[in-house]
Amino acid sequence: MAETWTVKEDVQTIKNHNLISSVDSQDKRTPIGARCYVHERLNAWIKSPYSNLMSNDKGSVSVAGLTLGNILILSVYRSPKSLLSTLHHSLIKAVESHPNITRVLIGDFNCNLLIDEENEIIEIMEDMRLKLVSPLLPTTRNGTKLDAFYSNFEVKISELYVAFTSIHEPLFVRFKL
Repeated sequence: MAETWTVKEDVQTIKNHNLISSVDSQDKRTPIGARCYVHERLNAWIKSPYSNLMSNDKGSVSVAGLTLGNILILSVYRSPKSLLSTLHHSLIKAVESHPNITRVLIGDFNCNLLIDEENEIIEIMEDMRLKLVSPLLPTTRNGTKLDAFYSNFEVKISELYVAFTSIHEPLFVRFKL
């Protein structure tokens, strides 16, 4: 399970899940973090927790992740004004030590993926040999798609949940392993 737009003091307790990787701002009020939780049955498969925060005067990119068996799972939060080059650099850094491994990228990219002009994100993902596997549907109440799953392996099912407490719709993807 991945979570984005987090702050350090706001760690969620999720039944039967452990927080494996987290990166947050040191500022208590700035939600720029990312987290990865894993069901306790999978603890024996966890290797290499990873976290990285890249920031500059334009914004930040947070990446939290882990290797689960032979799958690299990354949770990504890109702040709205962060440069796409910062996102690209952050992702390259996260995957460079896992060049031939299966990858799953989950995140809030703060870029409307439904607008062609904003498809530089898609170019970044293609450069990393990842494809969009979540539905090409709006994930926010205002009709934009900011949240997405990318992967380099096949998906069994991919859907949106209806959220009653968030302005973003949670994504659900089940992979064929």
